[in-house]
Amino acid sequence: MSVYQSEILQEKHRKQAIKIITQAFCDYEPMTQYLKITYDDFIPFAALMVDKAIQDKMSIAVMEKNKMVACSIVEDIADPLDINIEIDPRFKIIFSLLEHLGEDFFREKNFKKGHLAHLFITAVDKKYFGHGLSRKVNLDSIHHARKLGYDFMCCEFTHYLNEKGTVKHLEHGGIHFKSCLYKNYIYDGKKPFKNLDNHASSYVWRLHPEAELRYHLK
Repeated sequence: MSVYQSEILQEKHRKQAIKIITQAFCDYEPMTQYLKITYDDFIPFAALMVDKAIQDKMSIAVMEKNKMVACSIVEDIADPLDINIEIDPRFKIIFSLLEHLGEDFFREKNFKKGHLAHLFITAVDKKYFGHGLSRKVNLDSIHHARKLGYDFMCCEFTHYLNEKGTVKHLEHGGIHFKSCLYKNYIYDGKKPFKNLDNHASSYVWRLHPEAELRYHLK
């Protein structure tokens, strides 16, 4: 029986994390796959995410001995990855949909650092599908954010299995604040996912029972 050990994502994990995230998203994430984003297209973006995550020390690597089998990318919502850099324009379609999911909730709110964590990415090695690792890395990321003093966490689930496998295990319940059918989403006057079934959903949840959402109006 395999024993999986969770660690904070760090420099020694960099190469494996980039590989797992790239493969997971290009092969299985609905929007990335639909837009035909290749490994070569995705690797520079994955490297940016992983490098920032290593600095932030908020993300999790799940290991089987020296092999990474899953990882998360977690960031502070007040210090997000800069997505205005030069990346493949198809990524901007994906980010636009993710921002659309959160626009009502985040509109006119400014959060201080250390209050609201963002579970940005979950990736599992395809050879380890069905082992509960998506749920494990998500829940371990939640516990780590709580240890760091965060009060809330939010996430945009773009795959219904990840959503289903995580939300029902949230200790203090999750507030589902928006869903979007891929085929109905409009970007720049067009429907970039017009033949893509299913949906993406956004949630926010407390990391401890007394947590109260704190923010300043913009």
